[in-house]
Amino acid sequence: MIILQGSAIMAEGNQAFNVLVSFDLENGRCFIFEKDEDLQNGFIGFFFATKNNIFLQDVIIKHESHNFLAKELGPFQLYSLHQAMGSEDKGITNSSLANILGIESHSKDVYEIELKPLSSKIMFQIDGVVLDEGSEILFHCEPRREFDFSINLDGEEMRIHTFGYGTLLNKYVRCVSSKIDLTKYLDNLQVALSLFLRRKSFVHFIRSHSEISINLTPPNQAISYGLLAADPAIYKKVFQKLVTNPLQPSKHFLIEAFSNIGTLNVRLLNAFVYLEILDGGKTLSRNRVASILNISRENADALVEMRNIMIHNGLGVKEALEKTRLLLKNRQGGKKTADVIEKVFETNSPEGYFYAALMDVFSKNLVSELGFSGELVRQMVDLSF
Repeated sequence: MIILQGSAIMAEGNQAFNVLVSFDLENGRCFIFEKDEDLQNGFIGFFFATKNNIFLQDVIIKHESHNFLAKELGPFQLYSLHQAMGSEDKGITNSSLANILGIESHSKDVYEIELKPLSSKIMFQIDGVVLDEGSEILFHCEPRREFDFSINLDGEEMRIHTFGYGTLLNKYVRCVSSKIDLTKYLDNLQVALSLFLRRKSFVHFIRSHSEISINLTPPNQAISYGLLAADPAIYKKVFQKLVTNPLQPSKHFLIEAFSNIGTLNVRLLNAFVYLEILDGGKTLSRNRVASILNISRENADALVEMRNIMIHNGLGVKEALEKTRLLLKNRQGGKKTADVIEKVFETNSPEGYFYAALMDVFSKNLVSELGFSGELVRQMVDLSF
């Protein structure tokens, strides 16, 4: 766990009260604990009952040879306040399952106050250590592949790399430059990394010279669809293109299609919105879809039918696949089947294979947009539109 612990002051009128503060940076939680004797006499409960917004002042986090300093953090709101004396829970004692699992029936004394910030970002100044003029960003994104390369941003070098497995940062990717302020490129870097990994990257920590920005929203844990490129030798070229090419806002729908933490239905609905933007017309054209994605007209027909059925009929993926298959077989003229639909029904998970095949098609379209061959994509299934 990544935890910062220190002290702060809460003020009420002319009175100021010292508290201990703890930030759980991985889970986005902020706790405060009583420090002054005055607070132990019931004041703190009254304080939170009468305050809508809470500010922590003169925050000091001591960490080895340096300090994290903030004149004021907030506003926060009270999230929970729990107080309990140590006791034995008979329900746990009488539970055979709890006993088998070795769960203790005795509780400890608890006085826990958790705050939630109205804005997830908190800022600290770093004192006591010499830092370079550059900046760095830590993205939480569970890369699941190791890489380390440098790219060029406006004539200056920026390094991007993963961390070793088994370390606290093995779920992070670091972007760092000793000369430029990377916050100017933050949006492009986040979108580029999300597309490169085919999952949403989360901006967790930013250092710009001696200022630290921490996002207290807990990172999402969506499963990655896997790196966009199959060959590590081209990681640098692909990422350079992703960062320096103008990436349209529509790419956010593609990122959600790759890694939204919701159901497969939600991911596919985002995929269909992205498809509509790629198409560019007022209504989806089967011919345009076939041309843009470089797929057969029959598979384009199936894709458009799937989109219409899921959106207009409100069906799930499996049911929409079955209805699409039936519609194709019953239509007048033209081919009565689509290869991709028939092939997914030969698998043990038609909905999963359809989704994966579509993500591979979108990935090939993306790398083609960047000027590379679609063959460079790391395909997840041996199935194509």
